[in-house]
Amino acid sequence: MFQIRVHLIATNGFPSHNFNSQAFLGNGQSRVNASHIVTVLVALVGWFAVHRLTAWRDRVNHKRKISTDFLIKAFQNLANAANREPSPQYFRDMEAAIADIQLFGSTSQIKMIETFTKSAGAPAKGKRCRLGTPRSAGC
Repeated sequence: MFQIRVHLIATNGFPSHNFNSQAFLGNGQSRVNASHIVTVLVALVGWFAVHRLTAWRDRVNHKRKISTDFLIKAFQNLANAANREPSPQYFRDMEAAIADIQLFGSTSQIKMIETFTKSAGAPAKGKRCRLGTPRSAGC
């Protein structure tokens, strides 16, 4: 029988270990049994499951980050456009903010923005006013 002798070099005096070559080389006799196969399969399935769950978590976190970034920008645009004189930039900011909130907002945020757009676009009684016309102009 062929023996492989491995010496571990350590300062605290680990002993040498003998390994039987038949366990690694075969030589007509297999020492691999079902428990080794099951162990490898469990490790592979575990690795695959953890990999899939990690990828899913990373994808969800990335979507959440993008959504949060767009909503922050949308609410900044709304805040900047509040109580300002209407201008082309005002309308672009408002339109972009409303679109971002409708795209990335929660159901309650979407309902609030719908209420806002309906009230902002509704003319005063008996008058037809353009969206963004200041109330001081009679609208």
